[in-house]
Amino acid sequence: MTDKEKPAGPTQAERFGQFAMAAAREAGYDVDSPRGGGRKAIAEASGMGQTAVGRMLAGQSVPDPKFFPGLATALRIDLRTLLIRSGLATEDMLPLESVPPTRPHLTAEAAARELGIHSERGIRLFESLVDGILAQEPKGDERSGRRGVA
Repeated sequence: MTDKEKPAGPTQAERFGQFAMAAAREAGYDVDSPRGGGRKAIAEASGMGQTAVGRMLAGQSVPDPKFFPGLATALRIDLRTLLIRSGLATEDMLPLESVPPTRPHLTAEAAARELGIHSERGIRLFESLVDGILAQEPKGDERSGRRGVA
């Protein structure tokens, strides 16, 4: 057997096609039957052409990255996963946040000002509204009874 005859592993397009096909099935698209409408529905939801969707699902090509946000939405997966599975990015390039960013305690007054409420009367009304909402929260909630928003 020569080098030309050795079976090569799947191409990036083939791997991405397998991933996209599985994601499409998981999202509820009928992509297995020719008249199921899944390819057309993915095309409409993603902004891609039907032919491009067919080539992607067949493992013949990876879509243009400009379609990735729409494709991620259509397939109900996050954009990060789509970029990594396409081979356009690595996990090192797009690390997950291990710890969610924290922000200092936000008071109702500060929230009002961030929302563009600057008059004293408007701020007091906003604070009253927040206090009323917080009073309705379950008693076990640690925010209950505090003046402000976590």
